[in-house]
Amino acid sequence: MTQRRLATAVLLAALVVFAGCASAPIGGQTPTPAPGASNAGSTANSGGTSAPGAAGSAPDYTQLYDRTIGSVVMLRVDAGEQGVVGGSGFVYDRRGHVVTNEHVVGDADTVEVRFRDGEWRTADVVGTDVYSDLAVVRVADPPDYATPLPVAETNPDPGERVVAMGSPFGLAGSVTAGIVSGVNRSMPTENGFSIPDTVQTDAAINPGNSGGPLVSTDGTVVGVNRAR
Repeated sequence: MTQRRLATAVLLAALVVFAGCASAPIGGQTPTPAPGASNAGSTANSGGTSAPGAAGSAPDYTQLYDRTIGSVVMLRVDAGEQGVVGGSGFVYDRRGHVVTNEHVVGDADTVEVRFRDGEWRTADVVGTDVYSDLAVVRVADPPDYATPLPVAETNPDPGERVVAMGSPFGLAGSVTAGIVSGVNRSMPTENGFSIPDTVQTDAAINPGNSGGPLVSTDGTVVGVNRAR
């Protein structure tokens, strides 16, 4: 384990409990199940029938978007010969830690983070875990409006409404809605192993969404999106 992974081992351990990955259909193809999502987002959620938008009530997606988008970021990573890689993330705590996917940051030591109003900040990569495809970067001076998003302690319920947020195809501040299609899925990865306990969703998730939050209708993070 590298020094930077040791530095945030506790944080990543907490995240792995609820974080999985997700894939959405691209070009009409069937999505690959991801940790915490099946066309999905990583696991983490607030169980849900009491949340706004549960069965029987219509969620106010505009209000949800306005309440959470300031905490969702775009990432830009110089991947050397691969060029510039784009992804998403979300603010985890008031110390400037931002959660994203490990495959987004790769071997980089620093990444560029773009906040809602267009401000760019340089962030240090402080933790990575290839087995959960999670990474943590730290921004020294995030904007005041970029407040931490709450993280669910349990999996969401199948049928619960969720929203995937991030920057698909470099389109910052995008949002798609769907439901939780299933939980406790296993998502195969390109590295030859599977990420367990992922959440499946039919909310559209595309390249660039990776690392962004899958949130319930009360703004709680229930998964980490993954699209590869």
